[in-house]
Formats: sequence, C-alpha cells, structure tokens
Amino acid sequence: MAKTLPKEKNVSTSNIYQLDGRVPLGTAIPFGLQHVLAMFVANLTPITMIGAASGLDSAQIAVLLQNAMFVAGIATLIQLYPVWRVGSRLPIVMGVSFTFVTILSYIGASYGYQTVRPSFADCLYSTQRATEEDWQTGHGAYVQKTDVMFDESSFYYTERPLDYALAGEGFFAVEDRYGDVNYTRDGAFAMTQAETGEWYLVSGSGEYVLDYDNNRIVVPFDADGAAPDYQALSDMIGVFTFDNVYGIEAAATNRYAATARSGAATADRTAEKLQGVLITSNVSLADQMVKLIETQRAYQISSRVVTTSDEFSRLANNLR
Repeated sequence: MAKTLPKEKNVSTSNIYQLDGRVPLGTAIPFGLQHVLAMFVANLTPITMIGAASGLDSAQIAVLLQNAMFVAGIATLIQLYPVWRVGSRLPIVMGVSFTFVTILSYIGASYGYQTVRPSFADCLYSTQRATEEDWQTGHGAYVQKTDVMFDESSFYYTERPLDYALAGEGFFAVEDRYGDVNYTRDGAFAMTQAETGEWYLVSGSGEYVLDYDNNRIVVPFDADGAAPDYQALSDMIGVFTFDNVYGIEAAATNRYAATARSGAATADRTAEKLQGVLITSNVSLADQMVKLIETQRAYQISSRVVTTSDEFSRLANNLR
C-alpha cells in the first residue's frame, strides 16, 4: 500500500507561494477571489476610461475588453507555466497597465486626428565577407519618415449646429493669421465677430474657414437677424480634395498644407457634409492596446534575458 504524507504536510498555508502547493480551502477561496477581482479591475478600468473619453459605443468597448482579457489570460498562463526562463512559476495574474490611459484618452478624443506611422531605416551597412559582397548587415536604426494614414474614422454625434464632419474624402480649408491656407478634417467650428460687426466662421484654433472660392465665410442670418441660417452656412463651407492625399505636409493642430507632391487642392462641391457630427480620431484603440501589451511583454522578456545572461556570466566567473 502506498504511503501518504500526513495531512498537515500536504495542505498548509505556507504552500500558497508554490505552484503545485495545496492550501486549505478556507484560505484558497479568498486568495483566488482577490486575484480575480484584481484582474478585473486592471483590465476593465483602463479600457472603460479610454472608451468613454473617446466616445466609443458599447460594442466597440466590448471588443476592447475581450481582447484585453484574452491577452491577459495568455500572459497569466505564461507566468504559471514558464516557457524556458520566461515566467515566474507563481500564481501572478497579468493585466492592462494604467500608464498610457492619459495619452490614449487624449488621442482618442482628438477630433479629426489622423494616425501617423513611422518608417525606420538602417543607419549604415557593412560587408561581412570580402568574397561575398551581397552579404551585408545593417547597423543602428533611425526614423526615416512618418506617413499620415487617412483610414476610415467613426462619427460622434453632438447635435451642435456648428459641428461638421465629412462622410468621405476631403478637407476643410482654413486661413491662419499670416494668410496661409491649410486643410483639416476637424470640423469643430465656431463664430467670431469682426470689428465691422460681421460674424465669421472660424476653426477651433481661431482660423477663418473658407468657402469653395477660398474666401472667408461670413455667417448668414435669417430674415429677422436673430439666429444664423445654418442651412445656407452649410452650403457655403468649402470641401477640397487632392490628387495625392499622402503627399500633403502635416502641420500643427490637425492641419495639413498642400505640396508639389500632393498637387493643388481642388474644390469638391459634391462632398457630403454632416451637420451636428464630428469625425473622431482614426486611431484604432484596440490595435494600440494590443501593441502596448505586446511591448510590455517584450520588455519583460528582454529584461529576463539580460538577467539570465548576467547569471551565466557570474557562474562562469566563479568557476575554479
């Protein structure tokens, strides 16, 4: 008959930090519940905050939560059952970091913001063998350029009559205080009164919004002059397109300037303008959250590799 260990040696509170250790049920339940609650807070709270700040609907937030829970589950399994030296072999529940909540909330709530994608290049190449000139290796990296990605964005309904969004391609034209014309997809407009008493349509940065003929828009009023004529105002707002939209030059406050590569701006009188609506940032929060988690895990793995290398070096130096 097989011999079994005494009960007090098989089940003990001291085994709580052992992966295969057995602890009393009365102790295991509250500790397990503590881990589950910590996991829910760490995963649900940051995404809920970012989604609310970005004006996402419940379906989009649900997708973000599902992705976060899935990735957190994979990371937790790696901590429980290490792969080589990656993992602590402890019941550690992984979650989403709060570190980037502020910046992601700001980007998500920036109306008209377009994603910027960096492109990297090697600093220099060196030939590994004189007999094989085609065998070259790059050394170092730097940001070679940044590309503006004009992907599809979602809409945020404000019911404010001076808010506009473009259903398709195109830009609003604005004129800054130096007389330079720039283009933007941010349609959060306002009105300002000039010294002459006329009211002009301006952007959120105070730049004059232009019509199809590149003239400043004077806000029209109804017959009794009590309220603006929003229908006539909508028809006056100009929309412009470019032959090569990826050739425009990015400027500050979500503005872009025409270049020789983009060609001159062309008025598009058939563009659909949505009133009482703003176009949100086209940054995919789901993709950014996944990339953030991947970066954190890659950093942890890299740190573990460095620690392991130091341990091997220490053991080699201590050999006698």
